[in-house]
Order: sequence, then structure tokens, then C-alpha cells
Amino acid sequence: MNQQLFLEMIDAAINGKTIDLSEVNEEFIRVAKEQTFLPFLYVASKDKKYKKYYIQSVLIHERINEVGKLIDNILNEAKIPHIFLKGYELQNLYPDPNLRMMGDIDILVKPEDYDKALKLLLNNNFKTILESDKDYELSYNNINVELHHKLFEDFRILKDFFNKPFENTISNELYNYKFDDNYNFIYIVGHYAKHINMGAGLREIIDIYLLLKNKNLNIEYITTILKEFNLNKFFNMILNELSTIFNYNNIKYIENKDTNKMISYCLKCGIHGFANDNNTHIANEINNLNNGNKIKFVFKKLFIPIKQLFSLYPWSKLIITIPFAYIYRLFYLLVNKNKELKKAIKYKKDENYYLLKSLNLNTIDNNNK
Repeated sequence: MNQQLFLEMIDAAINGKTIDLSEVNEEFIRVAKEQTFLPFLYVASKDKKYKKYYIQSVLIHERINEVGKLIDNILNEAKIPHIFLKGYELQNLYPDPNLRMMGDIDILVKPEDYDKALKLLLNNNFKTILESDKDYELSYNNINVELHHKLFEDFRILKDFFNKPFENTISNELYNYKFDDNYNFIYIVGHYAKHINMGAGLREIIDIYLLLKNKNLNIEYITTILKEFNLNKFFNMILNELSTIFNYNNIKYIENKDTNKMISYCLKCGIHGFANDNNTHIANEINNLNNGNKIKFVFKKLFIPIKQLFSLYPWSKLIITIPFAYIYRLFYLLVNKNKELKKAIKYKKDENYYLLKSLNLNTIDNNNK
């Protein structure tokens, strides 16, 4: 794939330029799809053969925004303070909101309102998908919604900085609050750092660029906080990427010779690390969540936390049945995850491991220290 042309497409779509994309191949379009950039093809080129992608994104966007408005109305009526996170809020920074595709709607409520908010949504035909330590995943008309009561899990080093998010809001409309711009920027960078270990695309790079371009941010304060959480090298890499993609040089940075490697890594991974197949995702999980230790990776896949074990196998809740549940899981992995296990066994530390390690991204969680 022509990586340089791909980056030019991003810049053109975001900054109102027009480029020729008439000769791009299927690989180019596949990567655009994995990055959620299909509407960029039409906006950047004005080529009618790509208009179908733009129309599809408009239709999806309308459905997502309808669900967002429904959630807003339900929580406002119940007088529950809430904050829309990430894409749903950031879409308004884009020259065309339809360029900011979303996989779901993320919304934050206070811990004391969490059960009430969840019950209200369930009573309004939202369906349960999955519960985790920090959120509840729901669905409404095939649109996924994540209801959060905290921004980061307890093992994330950013959790303390973000433990009182409603104290960092600057405006509200009824009970719909918005983060202070600096606080939101640090959240976006921190959230990107959290996900890039497992593979993340370039969508967040555009979010960060538009925040820098459109908001009056206190960069000195932001860089101080990011340095405190060992994210200064990662932010410096982001500034390198912004320079490469958008020629954005408003903030001083140290040139990093691995910038193109980082961009290639993000393009290869796809938006959530599942591009092409699970090869990249497995390597990333071993690289960054297990410090390159494939034995640790396999061990953690087998000996999952008790709470997760009980959720997967309800019959294991009796103490005497727990060992049998782990034996059952061993056979399950051998039968159903055989290919993934083989890939893990064949794994060797690669250049991506050393790239992310050089940015200290293997130290941003407490359990990786």
C-alpha cells in the first residue's frame, strides 16, 4: 500500500484539500476500512465511485446520533449528570462529523448514579451485552453503548488523576456535562496510550490534531501531567506523527527516527488491533501486556480471574468445582484456540516490541511495573 498517499488522503479530508485517488488498489481501501476512514476517500477526492462509502457513513452516523440523543433525554429527564466521551463528543471538531466514525457511544455517570442509569436504560429497551470492572456494555437497535462509572481500571496508573472527572467539567446543558479542555486532552492521550499497546489506528491522532488546532490548551500544564505519568515520550511521538501527516509544528518536539515505523504499526494494526487476522493482536498482547513473555501470556489465558471464571462457567461458583473449571478451560483452549496458541508459542520479540518499549508504553499500567 502507498502509505504516503494514505497520509495525504487524511490531511486532504481533514483540511479541505482535494487529491487524486483514482488509482488506489484494494489493499488501500481495505486499510481505509480497518481505520474507519472509508468516508475519507470521497471527501478527499470528490470521486463519485467512493460516494457510496460516504453515504454509508452518513446513515450509520445518523443511527448513532439518534441513540445518543435518546440516552441524553433519558438521563436528563432523570436528572442524572452525564458526560459523552471520545468520538460522540469529538465529532463536532471535524470539518464533517461523518468523518469521525464511532464503534459505539461511551458515556460516563457518577458511581452513585450508575445502577440507576443502568436500570433506566434497560427499562428503555437497551439490551445487556457484557459487564466489566469499569463499564456496562449495552446495545440499542444494533448500536453499542458503554455506560461507564469510571474512566480507567484500577490497575491503570492514570486512574487516580481521573478519579473525580465531574470536578473537571466547564459547562453543561441540563445534565449533560463536558470536560475541561485540558482534562479532556489528557484523557484522550491517556486512553490512546492504553489501547495502542494492543494495537490502535490513526483515528486518535486526528482527534488530538483537531483538539490542538481548535482548543486553547495549556500545553505546559498538559506536558507536565503527561510526564508525571511517563507518557512524555509517547506524546513526543504523537507530535512527530502530526508533523508528518499534517505538517503541524506548533509545539516543539524532539525528532524521532521511528515515526514512520509507528505510523506503519498503527496502519497494520487497524483501529482495535484486529486488522487482517489475529496475528498482530496476539503479538501485541504478548509484547506489551506481558512484557514479551509468551509463557506469561498463555498462563494468563488459562488462569483467568475468579470473577471472570464464574461469569464464563456459572457452575464453577462452588469452591470444589473451581479446579475442574480450570481443567475445562485448558481443554477449551486446546480445542478452540489451537491456532492462537500455536502463534503464541512461535512468537519472538519483534521491532514493534522494541518500538513501544522505547516510548515507555510497557510501563503505563501498575501490573507491568
